[in-house]
Amino acid sequence: EPIAWLTREDGSVVIGRGEMRPSPTAPVDGVAFYKRDFGTTHSDAWFIPERHEILTPDELIKQLPAATSLDIAWDPIDTVAFSEVFQEINNAIRTGRFEKTVPVVTETGTCHSFKPLELMGAMAGCRSPLRSYGFAVGACGFAGATPELLLS
Repeated sequence: EPIAWLTREDGSVVIGRGEMRPSPTAPVDGVAFYKRDFGTTHSDAWFIPERHEILTPDELIKQLPAATSLDIAWDPIDTVAFSEVFQEINNAIRTGRFEKTVPVVTETGTCHSFKPLELMGAMAGCRSPLRSYGFAVGACGFAGATPELLLS
């Protein structure tokens, strides 16, 4: 069953389940998840779940199976590209173009035994300052954690 989740600012977790109806805009009332493919011009970046619930992190962990053996092949992090961006940021701050900015390192990998609920269970264990998020439909999906508030 398709599933999406996002940890909110207060630590609660919004979970959407069932069919994810694509839409170019978020609904005025209810819940939608923003999933944008920046490589295309597809405009339906909001996905409205068939149903949703809001849980505490502890309630979420109780509902999910423990991640027993996530077989993930991690890609190496490109430290050269990060170093170049970091230098650009430092120069921009020194010259006054930016006051503050945050360089980002994204670690990616391929999960060879993808079980969305186990992956969600592993991510649900993240605690402040990290906020977990994810989106899974069939055998495809992603999950992560960030110290930033993604959406409010």
